[in-house]
Amino acid sequence: MKILAITGTHRRHNLFVHHLQKHCDLYAHLRVEREEMVPDPPKWVDDHLATLWQLHFQKREDAEFRWFRDTKLGPVKRQYTVVPQGLNNDHTRHWISTLDVDIVFIAGTPIIRDPLFSELPEWKINLHMGLIPWYKGSITMWWPSYLLKPHWSGCTYHVIDKLVDTGMVLHQTSESLESTWGLHDIASANYLKACEDVGKVLKFAEQQVADHVLPVSDPSLATKGKTFVKADWHPAMLVQMYQTWEDSVAKYFVGGKLGQADWPELKEL
Repeated sequence: MKILAITGTHRRHNLFVHHLQKHCDLYAHLRVEREEMVPDPPKWVDDHLATLWQLHFQKREDAEFRWFRDTKLGPVKRQYTVVPQGLNNDHTRHWISTLDVDIVFIAGTPIIRDPLFSELPEWKINLHMGLIPWYKGSITMWWPSYLLKPHWSGCTYHVIDKLVDTGMVLHQTSESLESTWGLHDIASANYLKACEDVGKVLKFAEQQVADHVLPVSDPSLATKGKTFVKADWHPAMLVQMYQTWEDSVAKYFVGGKLGQADWPELKEL
């Protein structure tokens, strides 16, 4: 079968493609250029928040270098790179239309909209950093720890539809916490675990395509849980994460100091 990957260009996205290529001869790869891993803070933040901003994003970069070692990409027959604004335009749609792929795997891109969306096959599978439906939308590895529920961190493979994170859930992963992990260790450990499971998801999708089975929509996912938007996050929240909790929420949770834990029920293949 012809497999297309549509991903960002960060180290984690290369890790995802690396693991996908262990299980298939990747036919095509559309890459969407992403921002710097340590972006500049907004001009309006004060010096204190600017320092925490730098700490936060540097910790993200450092954690991903520690956790994501297998990021070398193998050869791909067809490659195309776009800026984020070019993802959903007619040029990209035309390139996709020449491929005639069977399955698409997506990771780390802006929301895919028409005209590109309608050009893709039915099995459009996204690796979402967050457990759907509880953490839909943006920055979804931040919220579990910020809300003192780090054990609700995880990843979801789901079929995309025209809404945000409401398509058919296929497979979910969540890594056991270590007390020494900071926020970005939790995110990285969970992402690595999900990447290691991509073979299961690919095998399932290939069987569905071979049997001419289409994804089944679940309308209830549109109303369940919470869809976070970028505007929900504010740099002032870094004070709680890095000063109040000293980036040690996992330590407090593992030590039993955050109360009795409830656990999410995961969908697994």
